[in-house]
Amino acid sequence: MIQVTSLEDTILHKTYLYISYLKAFFNNDKPGNGFDLKGKVLADDFLQKKAEPHTEGARISNPELKLSNANRLNLSEEKVKRLSEIIAEINSRTGKSYDEDVAATALLQIRDLLKKNPDLARSARNNRLEDFKMVYDDKIDDALVEGLDQNKDFYTMLLNQPDMKHELMDMFLSDVYTSFGALEVR
Repeated sequence: MIQVTSLEDTILHKTYLYISYLKAFFNNDKPGNGFDLKGKVLADDFLQKKAEPHTEGARISNPELKLSNANRLNLSEEKVKRLSEIIAEINSRTGKSYDEDVAATALLQIRDLLKKNPDLARSARNNRLEDFKMVYDDKIDDALVEGLDQNKDFYTMLLNQPDMKHELMDMFLSDVYTSFGALEVR
């Protein structure tokens, strides 16, 4: 990897050097069996205290799985409020009723695609924010097309592969069930 990258990418080179030294330090001759850290990592001044024992009846586990809404994920309250206002305005202008969570998820996907763009990374390292914005604006359409292509392809695959669709969507069964007020998974 280091042979084919630009010498300007100092972060990648530093990461490569760090991982090379770390790998040599562990010297794992048998991959897949884990690392033998005996004598390589020390834990000193380590104290473990026993807490009071549990004397009451058996504990009943009642775990609750809640997936965070995309509009809350990595967004400040100010951004959530602004997003709500923009979605409401779009809905009133177009006569549509876009769901705020769905729109937020789509926007976060576009944001993540932009964060992976090497041209944007290079521009951010070499320019001020004002100059970076020009490159950023040019790359938005590319990210939108890429996101649309990925989603369309993925959704089409799910529609055409019922076994895969059910395997993936069964992960959300109990979450959807409990979101409608069911107290526990029966």
